[in-house]
Amino acid sequence: ISYLSYGYCIHAIVASRKQQLSVPKSTLIVMSATSVGLVAGGWVTLAGSIFSSVKRETGDNGTATISGLLPSMLLNMSIALIAIVGLVYLGIIGQLTNGQLVQYLIFLFLLMFITFGSLLVLVFPKFTYKVINWTLWHWNKIRKKPYDPQKTQEMLDNLIFSWKEMGRGNWRKPFLGAFCYTLFDLFAMYLIFVAAGYNIKLGVLFASYGLPYLLAKIAFIFPGGIGVVEATMAAIQTSLGVPSEISVVVILVYRLFSFWAPTLLGFAAMGYLNHNVPETAPEKPLVAQMSPANPGDPNALIEDSVKFLLGLPLIQSSRDQIKSDILLTGQISDGYWTSAWNTFISNPGDMMNTTVVKTRLANLYMYLMRLPEYQLS
Repeated sequence: ISYLSYGYCIHAIVASRKQQLSVPKSTLIVMSATSVGLVAGGWVTLAGSIFSSVKRETGDNGTATISGLLPSMLLNMSIALIAIVGLVYLGIIGQLTNGQLVQYLIFLFLLMFITFGSLLVLVFPKFTYKVINWTLWHWNKIRKKPYDPQKTQEMLDNLIFSWKEMGRGNWRKPFLGAFCYTLFDLFAMYLIFVAAGYNIKLGVLFASYGLPYLLAKIAFIFPGGIGVVEATMAAIQTSLGVPSEISVVVILVYRLFSFWAPTLLGFAAMGYLNHNVPETAPEKPLVAQMSPANPGDPNALIEDSVKFLLGLPLIQSSRDQIKSDILLTGQISDGYWTSAWNTFISNPGDMMNTTVVKTRLANLYMYLMRLPEYQLS
């Protein structure tokens, strides 16, 4: 049930982008990605594997990017919330020293920074691009691999557009799926305690679940938290009065059903997905076939695009929001788009600038074609 909830999260994200990916297939993608994460890279690789699978199924970079990033962010958030509840319980019963509190707070801060660091691109798009571009360039230089900065710019543009679409209320269903994944997993541990004949307190359950997974998220060099989760769970449970023999049995059975069995099934799911690769992934048209009068002016471009695609007027506040979110990506001056467009016309060989212009035009038309007015036109 936990993995079905995760699959529903992916399904909801894809559906919010007006595309289709069934819950069962999304669940197979998650299980396959979990197995890949076990082999190398932990939850970071898991996100990358989901990106690749969703890109293969939908043919859309924006959908794949948000499908790879958002579920991991939501899952980390849910783990952090449960860990905080556990810390509060330990503090109430006097089982938390000041040193331990500081240590766990640092871990929480690091997890939130790693998880939501990508959102800096929304606030500082140019600075974030420079940092990521510099980092990837040097990393690929060390690995002696080619590096394409155009792909980095396109990824960041897709991320900005996708996040802003999620901010319009499309995050609720993915959040429900991700949070249910953690709750069902926690409930599974509770049921194993019940089956073992031990009545565990909810505070002990939350502390011995949330804090080990918090440590495992930080120590992502141990894929799946192998060793970290088991040892920390046992230490916390026995220190809070759970008999050691019950703790060991519960942890082993829980990890068998929640981690090892799904991981082994994930390798089978990987084979199935690779065997059933779509022959041709559906590609989106990059730009609608139209001739705006003054495409270098973002206001005129949006006005002409709205007339052409919708045939209905949009209020000024909506047009301003579209301009800010899509064409300017948070920049203040209209000259930002004008300069990019003029460079695109005069020097189409500037591939980085060309990628920026084409990506934002594609995002503009995709957004307009998702509006209810377009369906009525």
